[in-house]
This record gives sequence, structure tokens and C-alpha cells, in this order.
Amino acid sequence: LELNSVPLIAKVDMKKNTLITTDLLSKGDNIVQDDVRKQEYNMIVLPMDLTTGDYIDVRVMFPNGQDFIVVAKKEVEIPNVAGVDSEDTIWINLSEDEILHMSCAIIDAAQVKGAKIYATKYTEAGMQTAAIPTFPVNAGTSALLQSDPNILESAMTEIRSRYNNGNSADLR
Repeated sequence: LELNSVPLIAKVDMKKNTLITTDLLSKGDNIVQDDVRKQEYNMIVLPMDLTTGDYIDVRVMFPNGQDFIVVAKKEVEIPNVAGVDSEDTIWINLSEDEILHMSCAIIDAAQVKGAKIYATKYTEAGMQTAAIPTFPVNAGTSALLQSDPNILESAMTEIRSRYNNGNSADLR
């Protein structure tokens, strides 16, 4: 099969006259592995113009100027509740390793006053390659995550309260 003179990666058996829509096609950079899960985050500072389908890097910045990429080029889904897009919550698909990196970044940021977790949006995601994640997982933080089942939720709550003093709309 070809679509606009571009060969498709997989051969698919279809009945004659089947209508091909974009929903039937998979984006090349969205190959889903077995360990990928949809994760919900509501303590990331988001760009004002972020919409479903945009691609972001999640970064963590510390007060000493260090700025790390935690996860790169993730497609965003904005949850819609009762017809209204969420102001502070996003869904992104992450592998098990990326979930660990995000969890460690959240815990590290919560422990450092003035640290911030934020998203940067790709300007032309279809043409830009993914950035290389640079956030180093701290062995101590990883061990803390394993030993205390409540540490991640506590860290997320700390970061949310740091940003907005209870007003979730301020995250954008």
C-alpha cells in the first residue's frame, strides 16, 4: 500500500473499497511498547497554548540553574470534564523507565525549594527530532520511592501547593 506515494510500513489485508482514514494510521514515532501506560500529571507548569495533540518535553529546573530534560517528545492529551478542558492536568504515555524518571524528578523537585517541573512545547513536532533526556536518576531518591509508597503523592502535593496556593488555573 502507498499513501501519497509514501510506502506504508505494514501490509494490511483490507476488503476492496475500504475507506482509509487517519484513525486507521499510526504515527511513526508512536510505536507502543508493552510497558507503556497513560500517566496523569497535575503539577507540571504548562504552556498557555497547550492543546491535545501537542508534543512536549517535561523538564525540571533547580534554583542553582541546573535544567534537565526528564522525558522527551510526548504527545499530550488534555482531559475534558463535562465539556471543559482541564487547566492543570495532562495525560501522557510513558514507558516504565520514563515513569521512574518522572517520579524521581518530582521527588527531587519537591525536596528543593525553588525547583520547578515544567513543559516545553515543540514548535514543529513533525519535523523536529526528540530531545535527549538528561535527568540523572538519583539512587537515593529511587530507593526512597521504593521504600515509601506515599512519597510520590506527597511530593506532587508539595509541588502543586508551591506553584499555585490552591488555584489550579495558575499552572498555565
